[in-house]
Amino acid sequence: MYHNIGGSVDYKLDYIMNDYGFKACDIIMLSECHVKIDRNHLQLLTKYNVLEEFSLVRLTGGCTDNTSYGMCLYVRKDLIQNNSGRLYEFEFVADNSSESFVYPTNNSNCTKLEISLFKLTTYVHQNFDVYICYLYNHPKNSFSLFWQEFKSFLKKHLTISNDNIIEKIIVIGDFNFDLNKSSIKQECSKLFDKYKFEIVLNANQLKSSTDRQTYIDWSMSNFKNDSNSLLKIDSYFYESIYSDHKPIVTNLKKNFLIKN
Repeated sequence: MYHNIGGSVDYKLDYIMNDYGFKACDIIMLSECHVKIDRNHLQLLTKYNVLEEFSLVRLTGGCTDNTSYGMCLYVRKDLIQNNSGRLYEFEFVADNSSESFVYPTNNSNCTKLEISLFKLTTYVHQNFDVYICYLYNHPKNSFSLFWQEFKSFLKKHLTISNDNIIEKIIVIGDFNFDLNKSSIKQECSKLFDKYKFEIVLNANQLKSSTDRQTYIDWSMSNFKNDSNSLLKIDSYFYESIYSDHKPIVTNLKKNFLIKN
């Protein structure tokens, strides 16, 4: 599950810990967590590592007061512990924070895009790797600058040939570009065409991901739900009482039509 919690994680964790929807997930990706990293990072990891049955495997933030920066990645312990019966194995790949897990926020060169990448190895009839990229694009970032940094990050960590990403990937997050606006939709279609992405959010849901009736939180992938796929993917909006953004739940399902 991905969620832009839109406020300090200090105040939102109590809600998350008591939300059965979140607790039913295997991976929880939070953005806009308002984390200031100005002391021992291990102390912060301990402070926020409070979700039962989950481990906080990655925590980033800003370096100033009232920062909106910060991403928290929680993974169910079964995915990162040795377990011969598990269906998935988790591996963190990279993000674009500094070596001290900080996004510089106090100068004109501050990062406008927070982006993280990890890999799931699935044991469904045969090994099958799926990369999951989640991001928070800050509101004042232009589409051209977003596209440049997004593309650069993917090229650095994935295999790209003739503008095609060889690996299977899901990209999910708050892009801060409203797909309800025709001009934005036209610009974003270039991104979709470039890397063969398709929106995988349930088409029957309303095209709104926030209380402001904007469609800025998406889930998209470069592999299709056809009969030959080892995995099927679907995403849908969940409801949140503590953020003006809707969480996005993404399911990866075993394709039982594929025979051993």
